[in-house]
Amino acid sequence: MYIIIVGRHPLYVHGEQVASYTAKLKDPQWKFPARFSPLAQSLFLPMAQTKPFERYTAKEALSHPWITRRPGPLPLSCVEAIAFEQSRNKFRAALPVLFFASLSAAETVSEDYSQLVSF
Repeated sequence: MYIIIVGRHPLYVHGEQVASYTAKLKDPQWKFPARFSPLAQSLFLPMAQTKPFERYTAKEALSHPWITRRPGPLPLSCVEAIAFEQSRNKFRAALPVLFFASLSAAETVSEDYSQLVSF
């Protein structure tokens, strides 16, 4: 993708030693020229993750707005989807506590109001 947009490899420099190139692959420092749009970067970076479970799947990549040319939310990688689901589960677990706490607070306010009105 980078080569298609920019016209050259993002990390390899002609005449570079294999060891130097391999080191760059382990910890890439991406530099994007101006013609590499932020939307294209938002597709490229998840696809270029070194850890496979952090990479976009083919389905996620193909549903990205840069590919589909339709506006919409960016797909979540597997790791992002798991983190999102965990935070949603924490929120759902907290809802009953918040609900009953609000009922208890409402009862206290109601009792205080009743005492004020009875004077």
